Amino acid sequence: MQSLGLSPVVDKHHVTATSGQLYEYVRLLGKSHERHIPHCVKELSRKHLIILLRFLLDGDGDLQSENGWCYTTVSRRLADDVQEIAVKCGMAASVSLDPEGFYRVYISTTRTAQCNLSEDESEWVDYAGQVYCVEVPNSVVLVRQNGHAYFSGNSKGAGDQYVRDYHRIYGLRSVVMRQSCIYGYRQFGIEDQGWVAWFTIAALKGRPITIYGDGKQVRDVLFIKDLLDAYEASVQQIDHAAGRVYNIGGGPDNTMSVWAEFGPLLEELLGRPIPVTYSDWRPGDQPVYISDIRKAERELGWRPRVSVREGVTHLFEWIRDNQHLFDHL
Repeated sequence: MQSLGLSPVVDKHHVTATSGQLYEYVRLLGKSHERHIPHCVKELSRKHLIILLRFLLDGDGDLQSENGWCYTTVSRRLADDVQEIAVKCGMAASVSLDPEGFYRVYISTTRTAQCNLSEDESEWVDYAGQVYCVEVPNSVVLVRQNGHAYFSGNSKGAGDQYVRDYHRIYGLRSVVMRQSCIYGYRQFGIEDQGWVAWFTIAALKGRPITIYGDGKQVRDVLFIKDLLDAYEASVQQIDHAAGRVYNIGGGPDNTMSVWAEFGPLLEELLGRPIPVTYSDWRPGDQPVYISDIRKAERELGWRPRVSVREGVTHLFEWIRDNQHLFDHL
């Protein structure tokens, strides 16, 4: 404080300083449940983020073990910010809410999650949770399923990093959009890509449909018009959005299972049952994937407007009226 030109008064439990300018700045950080760390601070270098994290832990953190800390706050937003900073510092971090209403950010400086059970004590169970978009430093996602390892997202990760580096190095005003399941007009879906359109095309054209797994895999879907609105929002706010990364998808409000829910909706539109065959799960297929779109909502003022039923109906009607375009598929 003295280096800032302030004259702090120190007693046994408090440090007090008077500054109107400092008050106005701190006031923007929110009170109690609304406390947060500004985006500009979270974009500082790793060196400075480590310093910030150290002081955060000195204030509201508890040393849990030689390599583990727990940061406590009543603000979910602040908990998310602290978790983000810890990850950017190369550490592993998770957030949980306890029964008393406190958010706990558990931080491991070893960078990896550890299991304290021996192999004999552990038990494999089917995963039924949610998978959210995450930033992967080396652009590679390693998925393990049925005892086998699979790599996923390498080419997308490389493109993602190139776009970000062109902004960082050359100042190109670029934005990364990490998109989930996009569907809509003029989508020539095939079995391996564009599943919403593919199932619709196959149903209308009487082609065989194969469901891999149990058909209960959940995905968030986004209609093409909403995607274009997201692009437009980023262009209109390019001075703010340049160099940033946004998850763009339907989010929690626009989800459906790939056949358990989508199948009945498609049969309703078609007016008859749709025969399908089932096959084994495909390697690396995730039971649940839902995009976390809160950052785009917060910074771009964007959110999906077209519901799943409305969007699927638009797609169905367009394919029905243009079936000749799909004769070659």
